[in-house]
Amino acid sequence: MCNTEKHQIIVKELKKHHHYVWKEYLKPWTKENKIFCQRKGKTFSTSLDNIGQERFFYKSIKLGSEEIKFLQHIIKNMNPNVAKSMSLIFNLYNGISNSSDEYLVKCGIEDLHMLVENYGKNSLKKLQDGNIEFLNQDKYKHQLSLFLGVQYMRTKKIRKNLNPVELTTKSLDLEKMAVILPFIYGEIAGNWIYNTGKIKL
Repeated sequence: MCNTEKHQIIVKELKKHHHYVWKEYLKPWTKENKIFCQRKGKTFSTSLDNIGQERFFYKSIKLGSEEIKFLQHIIKNMNPNVAKSMSLIFNLYNGISNSSDEYLVKCGIEDLHMLVENYGKNSLKKLQDGNIEFLNQDKYKHQLSLFLGVQYMRTKKIRKNLNPVELTTKSLDLEKMAVILPFIYGEIAGNWIYNTGKIKL
């Protein structure tokens, strides 16, 4: 008698709507699950699911050799602690963007943003309650600093305005780096906040 094992294939449902402004951050400004927004001089109310998001906004794009070379140059010239974190991000991004897994390519970076958001979840609740004493603990100050750096750099407006260099060659494709650069620059901004920032309420 031959025993056969049954293998269950789990297919993750694609997250089509990627928020570039974190929903948890916007929640305190909602009323009856609606938020008021102003766009092009017009004010309207909508749900958090319909604002600050775009279809597959964080879909990863495979980097070319010129983009890889450029990012490696940035990492190499950072101080060792920041360079180490950036290298991890760089390698993780390359793994995701080169994957044959559709979910990873389209939603892997969105999931990575969720991990960073978790750093800010408890911090924001304490800050909303008027508590900054927890930031005396190095671990929490570091987490909040990274969270703030990445949140600032991840928005649609910042993506449009990111221009890392005065291009001397047309072979460097900024569009290919649009998804990874917020993490790279977010790490720089987070490190600056951690080392020099003074948080007050």
